[in-house]
Amino acid sequence: AFSNCRSLKRVNVVGKVSYIGNNTFIYCDELESVTLPYGVLGIGNNAFFSCQKLKSVNIPDSVTTIGETAFSNCSELKSVTLPGSVTNVGDDAFFVCRKLSEVVLSEGLTSIGERSFFGCVGIMSITLPSTLTTDGQDAFNGCYRLAEVCNLSQVTDLGRTGLADYDLYTDVNAESRLSEVDGFIVRTSENGVKSVINYIGNNEKPTIPAGVTVVRSGAFAYIDVIREIVVPEGVEAINHYAFTQCKNLVKVTLPSTLIYIYDYAFDGCENLASVNLPDKVEKIRSFAFNECRSLTDMVIPESVTKVFANAFSGCSGMQTIYCEAESQPSEWDGLWQNNCSAQVVWNYNGGSEA
Repeated sequence: AFSNCRSLKRVNVVGKVSYIGNNTFIYCDELESVTLPYGVLGIGNNAFFSCQKLKSVNIPDSVTTIGETAFSNCSELKSVTLPGSVTNVGDDAFFVCRKLSEVVLSEGLTSIGERSFFGCVGIMSITLPSTLTTDGQDAFNGCYRLAEVCNLSQVTDLGRTGLADYDLYTDVNAESRLSEVDGFIVRTSENGVKSVINYIGNNEKPTIPAGVTVVRSGAFAYIDVIREIVVPEGVEAINHYAFTQCKNLVKVTLPSTLIYIYDYAFDGCENLASVNLPDKVEKIRSFAFNECRSLTDMVIPESVTKVFANAFSGCSGMQTIYCEAESQPSEWDGLWQNNCSAQVVWNYNGGSEA
């Protein structure tokens, strides 16, 4: 009915409406808010698909079902509360809602579909209600920052949903291991290891708190506010997708303790122009600097024993890669420089060839 209405900004549904049909508001690019009346029983497939400016939607406690891909790719949606009337959430319902950080699943919910919250990188904690019996394949996969799960449900195989590796509780009053330090969300494990999982501050040039030794996968993914960041001493690895798609990131200062840079660590950081590789770095994995188009040169220290395929893929601005090794080490992948036309200088010694 309103699909592709690209100037529609607000919707206030009134009257006796029992169902929001399939594709009703699909691709309404400018839609920011939706108010639904009590009496609506269901939200259809693709109802709000790719409404990329939708920030808020109220779901009245008459709704029982949310259809497949109903809110998929609503990239500005920040919070959603599913009332107790909702029993079923369809496949891909909130797929890749990247800014979705607050999700309330109420008692009464029985089924969550496959990939229903896949790629919702903003979620840090969630409670599964006791009425939940079915949690679909990959329902929470790709939720990089999700660190705490209170499982009150009857679901026992959390591995297939993407929840197996997180702190699991069965008591809603359990003490959280998450804390905020200068805008950083830090998790402290049982043995005292501190990992940063998110940044919610406004400082363009933040420094990760001292004592943090782990930069968790996806910790800073899709965060636009950061232009420069300092990673503290003690951190040994930049994990998968840690800074992926940080479009405004210009400079990263890495610690002397760093050993590993994992897959897609700086993927899509298109304005990243300055990054130092400390002398202890040993491995740079596939696509670590994928599409870092503003990098013009890089020094790879002699300590690096392995560079994986496509490590610098898409680094179209890269002119020179200076390698301290005399020649390509045997464990470097033959395609380590794939899709990167930079000149490689071997036996580099701090400003000139040895």
